[in-house]
Amino acid sequence: STTPISRLPSLHFLNFLSQKHFNESCRKPVQHSKTDSRPLSKMIVVNPKRAFYVLNPGQDLPGVQQRLQPILEGIWGKDCGYSGTVPLEEHIKQRLMERDLFLYVLIIQIRKI
Repeated sequence: STTPISRLPSLHFLNFLSQKHFNESCRKPVQHSKTDSRPLSKMIVVNPKRAFYVLNPGQDLPGVQQRLQPILEGIWGKDCGYSGTVPLEEHIKQRLMERDLFLYVLIIQIRKI
């Protein structure tokens, strides 16, 4: 498959990468056409109708879910994700194939042995 997949350690890191990409793309604007003088940035554009999220599937991040769920629903709508529940494997596979952005927010606990 040619679909890029990235695993990011935090939302702060995602924000940093998007800001860095935005700043670099604004340095070299490209014109829409010869008659249009507005710059066309090289930013990554995600259609909100083609995004999907899974938030707190293990139900161990109630504070994070409480803060992020209204934001994600405001951006992508209530029908564009799962909150506090584990989606079926078939749904994940389907969303990975049909969506531009798939956000999976969970916590991974590392235990010393």
